[in-house]
Amino acid sequence: MGPARGNCGAARARVGDRSALRAHLPADGRPPRRPPRRPPRRPPRRRRLAALSGLVLLVLALSSCGEPTLHLRLTFDSDATPLRTVDDTSGRRHDGRVESNGAPGARISVVSPGFEGSGRALSFPAPCANAKTPCPRVAISVPASADHDPGTADFSFGLKVRVRGNELTTDHGSNLIQKGQSTSSQWKLQVDDAAGGRPSCVLRSVRGSSDVIRVKAAVGVADGAWHRLMCRREGGRLAILVDGVQRGRSPVPGDFSVRPTGHPVTIGGNCTIRENDQYHGDLDGVTFESAR
Repeated sequence: MGPARGNCGAARARVGDRSALRAHLPADGRPPRRPPRRPPRRPPRRRRLAALSGLVLLVLALSSCGEPTLHLRLTFDSDATPLRTVDDTSGRRHDGRVESNGAPGARISVVSPGFEGSGRALSFPAPCANAKTPCPRVAISVPASADHDPGTADFSFGLKVRVRGNELTTDHGSNLIQKGQSTSSQWKLQVDDAAGGRPSCVLRSVRGSSDVIRVKAAVGVADGAWHRLMCRREGGRLAILVDGVQRGRSPVPGDFSVRPTGHPVTIGGNCTIRENDQYHGDLDGVTFESAR
């Protein structure tokens, strides 16, 4: 029985295909060699360097938009007593010193435990009316540094306080931490509401002392308990936080620049003169952070 016709036809077609292929081969019967592949051309060196530089700038830009950098942290846990200097534990070496007017009682006492029942805290002099002379005036002064001039960058500053209603007075405000004065660019956290004990944040721009943004908390803190206070500029607004909860806010223009250049950071009062807005309670854990 012979092979099926279909198979024979396929076999003849394959033979014909081989004959056609041999007709296109060179005389030696070997298939032609393909030309070697050329490696992809590298861009010119100048272009490569430009691309690398662009990548580096992008990385730097992204890193600068990250978490704010800690530029000041005062814990008071290891400072020598009687207190004359305070160590900055942020690693930036912005150590502070105690300044006073030399009046009786013009000193800062170290008390323990501090916030949340641990470490140590500071206690400032008892209330004294401005009309009385001489009242004890005392504050901590941290020398002026550009680290504390945030400009238009996001930044925050805060501390922990323990104050009672009878330690606040309508005679003067109670300044907790600030840089700059009311006549200059400034950032400040204070308790100037003697009636309700509500803390507030203040920003003044470089345009002048009248270009000011204030935010007052909706709750008071003059109850004799510890409270965490923070002023934070972030995402186009200034917010005040009490115990981690936002208690007030206000919009801040993107070009609102805060640069109290040349002024020290002061804690517990704006200086040691007669009307220094002396604070009279306890204080702990000072911090300042900036994305600048």
